[in-house]
Amino acid sequence: MTIRVIIADDHPVVRMGARALLESAGRYRVVAEAATPDELLGALERAPCDVLMTDFSMPGGSSPDGQAMLAMIRRRYTALPVVLMTMVSNVPTLRMALKNGVRAVIDKVSSVQDIPRAIDEVLAGALYISSGLRSQLCADEEHVGSLCACLSPKELEVLRLYSSGLSITQIATRLDRSISTISRQRISAMNKLGLRAESELYAFASEHGLSMSPSLAPHARLHTAA
Repeated sequence: MTIRVIIADDHPVVRMGARALLESAGRYRVVAEAATPDELLGALERAPCDVLMTDFSMPGGSSPDGQAMLAMIRRRYTALPVVLMTMVSNVPTLRMALKNGVRAVIDKVSSVQDIPRAIDEVLAGALYISSGLRSQLCADEEHVGSLCACLSPKELEVLRLYSSGLSITQIATRLDRSISTISRQRISAMNKLGLRAESELYAFASEHGLSMSPSLAPHARLHTAA
């Protein structure tokens, strides 16, 4: 049986390489390619497929990329297996991608040869993680406690409030500290945890239960910049 694949990546050379690898195997057929989230959503509407192989970061167009894109695809195409090709190695981000329906994660730098195997695994109902990323995910389970232990009590408090949706200004008011102090403590906590972006912070907090309950952050709905 021929397996129909859609490939989405903003780099033409990556799409070309993935297509060549799949078509040389003989049992896969690339039915569409996309370079942006808009193009991907259009391809999914036009071209029925058995599996989607997509990058994580694809800037451009009006539709979001990253976690929002993965979540949107999961809502619209609940049964579609998704294989994520990415250069992202941040563990909380990868764990959130898995929560958003990704069934396979491939390290784009070193594991592109895994693509056929990953597709076969997810179509068989299994989860596939390339070896380098798998070791990082396992190591994270063991060391997340020590990571959080490196934070000061005040940094942890700020991190929990911020990831619950409170702005820097709201946290400063609640804790009776200056805005600059709260901002500095948030940045310090993120640096210690190796988090480079707010999306990674939210993923980390969600994965490890750091966010406070709504009753402890009653004004939190959407984060707004201080």
